[in-house]
Amino acid sequence: MADISIWQFGADAKLYYHETADTALADMDECDSAIDVNINLEKADINITKRASGGHKSAGSGHKDTAFDATIQWSKDDAFICACRAAWLNNTTLDLCPMTGDRDTGGNEGPRATFEIFSISEPQPLEDRLVINISGKLQTWRAWEQVST
Repeated sequence: MADISIWQFGADAKLYYHETADTALADMDECDSAIDVNINLEKADINITKRASGGHKSAGSGHKDTAFDATIQWSKDDAFICACRAAWLNNTTLDLCPMTGDRDTGGNEGPRATFEIFSISEPQPLEDRLVINISGKLQTWRAWEQVST
């Protein structure tokens, strides 16, 4: 039988945010209405093939691209939704730090960065709860946070 005590579950993950740029993780607020959060970390693929590469394509990496998508339980008074809406409306940013768990528990980690909100959508299904889908892209990288064990 598998030892599930070594697994981490998405339900234990945390999303922290703040409306002020370069806010320390300890000073960020928790978004407790998050349902799903997805962080995309990518590098540009650059073709560095040359004639001497023996007939094989060669690749190198370029700039990094960091983006996030989150599905949030809708509530008209939800502080995270209001902060994202204000950032989108006012062309401002949010500091975000999605963590694998609580910021006070050793071993948890995640990227902390300033993001611009690019998309807010609100699907309204007939027979399901209302949610808000929020997407953003990195504006300024801050740190890869790792909580000491």
